[in-house]
Amino acid sequence: MRESYKTTICGVTASLSLVLMLLTYINPFLTYTSPPFAGILLIIIMIEVGYGWAFGTYSAVSLLAMFLLSDKEAAVMFVLFFGYYPMLRELLEQKIKAKSLRFMIELILYNVSIALSVVICMYVFAVEYDDFGDFGKFSLIITAVLMNIIFVLYDFLLGKLIFAYHLRWQKKLHRILQKK
Repeated sequence: MRESYKTTICGVTASLSLVLMLLTYINPFLTYTSPPFAGILLIIIMIEVGYGWAFGTYSAVSLLAMFLLSDKEAAVMFVLFFGYYPMLRELLEQKIKAKSLRFMIELILYNVSIALSVVICMYVFAVEYDDFGDFGKFSLIITAVLMNIIFVLYDFLLGKLIFAYHLRWQKKLHRILQKK
C-alpha cells in the first residue's frame, strides 16, 4: 500500500475527528457525544492501514485536542478512553474468545477511565461537578448507572458499525480514493 494513501486517509480522518471535537464550542452538550464519534472515525484507519497508523492518528488527535479545545473534559475523555477504545475493542475481540470475560474487561476499563477523567478534570483543569441538581446525593449514582447503559449501547453499536463498514462503506471509500 502506498505511503501517500496511508498519510492521506490518516490526515483526513484526524481532521474530521478534531473538527468533531471542536464542535463543543458550538454546543456544550457535545462534550459527551463528540469524543465517542471522533473515536469511531479511527476505525477506518485501523481497518484500512493498520493499528500502528491508527494509534499514531489517535496520538496526534489527542495532542491537538488537549492544546486546541477549551472544553478539556471532552479532550480528556477522548484521550483516556474514546480515542483508543475502538482499536482496543478489536484487539480484545481477537485475543479473548469468551464474550462475557471480554465484556467485563471492557466495562471495568470504561468505568476506571471515566472516573479517572472526572478526577483529572476536577483537580487539573478545575471543572466543577458539585451541582447535583434535583436528585441530590443520588445524582452521582444515577449518572453512573446511565453512563454504563450508554456504554453498553455504544459498544453494541460499535460492533455493528464495524460490520457495516466492512459490508458496505469500505468499497465506497476505496472507489472514492481509487485504491488499487
